[in-house]
Amino acid sequence: MKRYWRLFVVVIGTLGILSLIFDEVFVGNPGSPLQSIHIFKYFTVQSNLVAVIYFWMLLRLKIDKKNEKWKNLVGGVMIYTTITFLIFAIVLEGLWDENGLAQLGSICLHYINPLLIIGYVVYFRKEYNFKFKDSLTWVIYPILYLLFLVLWGLITSDFLYPFFQVSEIGVLGLMASIIGLVGLFFVLSFGVVKILSKK
Repeated sequence: MKRYWRLFVVVIGTLGILSLIFDEVFVGNPGSPLQSIHIFKYFTVQSNLVAVIYFWMLLRLKIDKKNEKWKNLVGGVMIYTTITFLIFAIVLEGLWDENGLAQLGSICLHYINPLLIIGYVVYFRKEYNFKFKDSLTWVIYPILYLLFLVLWGLITSDFLYPFFQVSEIGVLGLMASIIGLVGLFFVLSFGVVKILSKK
């Protein structure tokens, strides 16, 4: 069962990412297919790509049997995709009008895969012994992404998400959004360690 669950995460995540790429190539930028690479600047695509790579490594390399630190990274992967799910469902869903492949990709990446990964970690929670120090590893990627997002915004004046747009919310609003997201990350980390750990 565990193997099929992991495979399902890889397949759904890959399907979602490819759906967005094909939508960009054939609908969004049919004359400039290479521009589809821009979708990889979004946290949704990146977090699901991380999940696909991680679960593929669990399938092929069995890294969870070789190293507890790698095994416990699943907690971070779950948090990344949970943030994707929560932010999209609460804040962003009503702002996009998606059709066809874009809608399929959105459903796969914003809903199905995050819920699959949450279900996986909850179902197999007795196999994990998460510690608070694990969150110091998990937080590296979100911090790097926030740095990228701020630099991207400063260079292009496009902060990618409405709750980061300095032109609309100001610098204080940007700082509040960053603090809020970091706070959400640590709240989720606390829940993973205290609720989902076998101890």
